[in-house]
Amino acid sequence: TGENAPTPFTVAVSSIVVTTTADEDDGAPDPNTGAGTSLREAINYTNSGSAGPNPEITFDAAVFGTAQTITLNGTQLPAITQNVTIAGPAPGLTISGNNASRIFEIYNGATVTISGLTLQDGVANRGGAIKSNGTLTVTGCIIQDNVSTGSFNDGGGIMQDGPHPTNTLTISETVFRRNSARLGGGLYSDGTMTVTKVVFSDNVASVAGGGIYSGPNAVVTNCLFIGNTASNPGTPGGSGIYVFNGDITVTNCSFSGNNASGSNNGGTIQIRKAPIGSASLNLRNSILWGNSGGELSDSGGSGATMTVSNSIIQGGWTGSGSNNLDEDPLFSSATDLHLLPCSPAIDAGDNTVAPPDDLDGNNRPFDATGTGTATVDMGAYEYPFTVGPNHPCDCYANGIVYVNANASGGAEDGASWGRAFTDLQDALALANTCPTVTEIWVAEGVYKPTSGTDRNASFSMQNDLAIYGGFEGTETQLS
Repeated sequence: TGENAPTPFTVAVSSIVVTTTADEDDGAPDPNTGAGTSLREAINYTNSGSAGPNPEITFDAAVFGTAQTITLNGTQLPAITQNVTIAGPAPGLTISGNNASRIFEIYNGATVTISGLTLQDGVANRGGAIKSNGTLTVTGCIIQDNVSTGSFNDGGGIMQDGPHPTNTLTISETVFRRNSARLGGGLYSDGTMTVTKVVFSDNVASVAGGGIYSGPNAVVTNCLFIGNTASNPGTPGGSGIYVFNGDITVTNCSFSGNNASGSNNGGTIQIRKAPIGSASLNLRNSILWGNSGGELSDSGGSGATMTVSNSIIQGGWTGSGSNNLDEDPLFSSATDLHLLPCSPAIDAGDNTVAPPDDLDGNNRPFDATGTGTATVDMGAYEYPFTVGPNHPCDCYANGIVYVNANASGGAEDGASWGRAFTDLQDALALANTCPTVTEIWVAEGVYKPTSGTDRNASFSMQNDLAIYGGFEGTETQLS
């Protein structure tokens, strides 16, 4: 009669597992239907509320235990409307927009965490890989080769739209590389943003903000900006960061090799205040060196406030702030911004604003100079070894000593072109006492064994020491 028939019920689950690399949607997340449970089906399922509150999407280790790629079928994944965590196994899992669509979109009101994924080849008008109107956290991801297109092409990698009262963006331990857009080649934010331990490399903005375009409020800590570009002549710049009508605090970051190539230059960090509003930059414990188009700029003299403290600024800084240097930071190389042992950035920062560790995860501060008092370094990387008066040879860990007869104003210890010896004899004497020195690079000029009249004076070389000459005094490679 049906009188004793069981009452139908559903069981809400807190986790759903993706079991296939196929981008399909057969209307059900059942792994026994179609190719299995796809990421597209999993998002649809969590959007429906059937997975319960605050569900997690994970990936089957049997399928995704090795590097895999999910290639979207020409349309972006379903816009995320509910709270969800998408936990990838590692950046070895790639989600590709197939150069045809955006990858993720987050609606206002949703709180979303995305981790352990590589997001690449996304293409869209605003936010090549991700567009967010909600609360978004991204950690442990690689965002690469994405493009924002169209008339409002902002945020090549991620575009945070807004502002909304709950629209926040938090990014950590992530890499943005080779993304492009009009504004914000790597990242565009029009809300509240916190960026920690993030690398921005080789991103391009055709107008402003090669690495980041920042709006109302941003905190950027322990980040690396290298090889980013703001490229359109005559427009604003900010090859590393462009700030419009907002406040930004930048702490323990390193900027090098960035290019604001337009005729309006614009600097590595550029800030602009609108006629109604305010804008401020607080730069601390950071290094801006080896960039083109200038280092710091108030766009068009807008009246923005800039304060710089305990930082190395190429060309110097005469504005508000204190304890700044205009001295070669001695990066390991043009592409490796770790500090060499004799870097003036070592133990030169401000402990009161220092983060607890660096981009590599090394503890801050570290007493590198052996004084008994630990002081934080400038830049994204803390030098984790002891150097100082008792370890002079550590200054030449790269094996090279520099000589330039026309050098002036440097420390003249041979640790870099900016600190070059002016006398070749000084370099040879150092090489005789420091076994780490294997090469001497000599700038073009005239060098004599003595400045006096001793006819017996000569240049004496130790075994296994190479001397190269004819340099202009700026080179980083032999050829």
